[in-house]
Amino acid sequence: MDLKENICKCINEWLSTHKEYTTRAFAKEFGVTDSSVNRWRNGICAPELSLLPKIAQVMNISIPTLLGLDLSSMLTSDENNLLVKYQTNQDFKNFIDKYLNDEEFNKLINSIAKLSK
Repeated sequence: MDLKENICKCINEWLSTHKEYTTRAFAKEFGVTDSSVNRWRNGICAPELSLLPKIAQVMNISIPTLLGLDLSSMLTSDENNLLVKYQTNQDFKNFIDKYLNDEEFNKLINSIAKLSK
């Protein structure tokens, strides 16, 4: 399955399980037309690359999952467990997201990374 087909499959599956999201509501979320979402759903075209992070966020999946990439085989079991916890535990996700978006925290992490080289 290519990237476009996987995006189409993910969007269709997500919309079929989230009945509160019509095609129109989904389109509005991303500032596109209903017909654009219908083209994505039918595999005619894929969303613009710049929309993928927001689409993945709204659908609560990772960008690799949206693209159909299996990165789990490249991760250790601890990393996989942490990723699953992040994806399934909203409190943990909020905690991590808070720090990932904190500028001071990122400076500290980058400083530590430089020291470890």
